[in-house]
Amino acid sequence: MGWFCIFILVPILMPMMLLGLYCFAPVEHEAGTKLIQQVKDGQLSWPACAFCASALYELAESTGMLDRGSANWLQGAITFLLLFSVLIAFLSVVFPTALPAPEGVVPIHHFKMLFISAFLVGLSACAYTWLHFSVIPSTFHTEEIS
Repeated sequence: MGWFCIFILVPILMPMMLLGLYCFAPVEHEAGTKLIQQVKDGQLSWPACAFCASALYELAESTGMLDRGSANWLQGAITFLLLFSVLIAFLSVVFPTALPAPEGVVPIHHFKMLFISAFLVGLSACAYTWLHFSVIPSTFHTEEIS
């Protein structure tokens, strides 16, 4: 549980929690400190990139544990997820989402970058967690128990 909190939850939630400290700053600030402001443009794609990079490292460390064919497919899938996360992160900078949402627009259509980046961060976190706990621990059990 500690690994999950440190390596998954902290990168996702810490920027939003630090926003609470910003509210106590003695300076006036024009930008609102709404939580949606921090993630509306797809900023959750950045932790997804980090999770994919970590998953690729975990996969490289476990080359002897997987057969070469499945490792290649898994590496390709994680690389595609990494590239897609980078693309969403860059597109969110170029095409920001207006806040507040216009009248009559369905929120899932207006905040599509938010929902796409949330899906990507969930998928990449699952892949990283699966690789960490399923593939790597098998390296510790290579010795035969007598």
